[in-house]
Amino acid sequence: MNHSIRWAVIAVIGLLLWMLSGRFVDSVAVDPQPNNVEETRMSVAVRTSIAQTIDRTIVAQGQLEAYRKVELRAETAGRVQIILAERGQLLRTGQRILKLLEKDRVIKIDKAEAEIASKALKLEAISRLVEKGLQSETNLKQARADLAAAQAEKKRLQLDLEDTAIQAPFKGILEQRFVEKGSYLEIGDQIAEIVDIHKLKPVAYIGQQDIQWVKPGQRVSVRLLDGREAQAVVRYIAKSADPDTRSFRIEAEFDNPDLSIQAGLSAELSFRVGSRQAHLISPALLVLDTDGQVGVKAVDKEQQVVFYPVQLGEADQNGIWVSGLPAQITVITRGQGFVMTGEQVTPLPMDSE
Repeated sequence: MNHSIRWAVIAVIGLLLWMLSGRFVDSVAVDPQPNNVEETRMSVAVRTSIAQTIDRTIVAQGQLEAYRKVELRAETAGRVQIILAERGQLLRTGQRILKLLEKDRVIKIDKAEAEIASKALKLEAISRLVEKGLQSETNLKQARADLAAAQAEKKRLQLDLEDTAIQAPFKGILEQRFVEKGSYLEIGDQIAEIVDIHKLKPVAYIGQQDIQWVKPGQRVSVRLLDGREAQAVVRYIAKSADPDTRSFRIEAEFDNPDLSIQAGLSAELSFRVGSRQAHLISPALLVLDTDGQVGVKAVDKEQQVVFYPVQLGEADQNGIWVSGLPAQITVITRGQGFVMTGEQVTPLPMDSE
C-alpha cells in the first residue's frame, strides 16, 4: 500500500476512535465560581454638622444721604452787595448768606405807605357821604377795594425787600455757593446749596422676597466701610417697586450731632427679622443639582448619598450659614464631586463641627 494512503487511513481511524470515546466517558459538570468579590464603593470624607439658632437678618448695600438738602434760588432780581458765609460754614436757621442791593425798594415802600394813607382818607370821606345819602354804596365798595390794593402793594414791596437778604432755611452746612460779590441775579438763578447732616438717612433697596419683613420703626444696624457703626430706625418704605430692579427703597435715620459722618458714604444695612436654625459650612461644600439648585451632599443612615437644597444666609470669615437642612446631618466634606445622589459610599468620619 502506498505510504501516504496508509497514513491517511490511520488518521481517519484515530478520529473515529476519539469521537466514539465520548459515549463512554461521563461528562463532568463545572460549577460556576462563587462571586466573592464585593462591590467597590467610593470612599468620602464626612463630618457631622449640628444646626445652631442664629439671628435671621436681611443685609442690603446702600449709602448715607443728608437728612435735608435744599438749593436756594433768587426770588428777586438784584446785584450781590455782600457775601456773609463761606462754603463749609455751619449755619444756624435764619442766618444770612448774602445780601443784594436794595436800590429804590425802601423808597417804593414809603410811596406805598403814602398811597395807603390817601386811600384811607378817601374811604373815610365816602363813608360819611354814604351815611348822609350823598354817595352810593358802589362808590363805598370801590374805595374799600382801592385801599386793600394799596395795602397789598406795600406787602409785596416789603417781601421783595426781604428777599434781598438770602437766609438759611434750617440749620446746616453751606455746601455750595454759586455767586460772588458783584454777581447779578435774575429770579430763579442758583445761589447756594445747604445740607443738614445733624441726622443722616441710610438708604437701600430691599428685594421683593424680603420687603415683607421690614417695618416702619424697626431698628437697623448700619456699618460703614471703615468699620464705624450706628443704630438707625426705619422711617420710610416705598409702596411701589423700582420698575427696573423690582426692589423697594427704604430710608432709615440716625443722629449725627458732631457731624463726624459725611453724607454719601457707602453703608451696609442689617435688619434683624427673627431667628432660625442654620448650619455653618464652608462655601466649598456647596454644589448644584441637575436642576441648578444650590445645596450640599450628605450621607444618610444607609450610607447613601443624599442631596439637600439650601437657602444661603450670612457669610463671615468662618464660612456661610445655610438653612433648609435637618437638625443634624452627615455632610460630605471631600469627594462630593465624584459621587451621585443615591449612590452607596464608604464614609470616613472627620471631627464634628
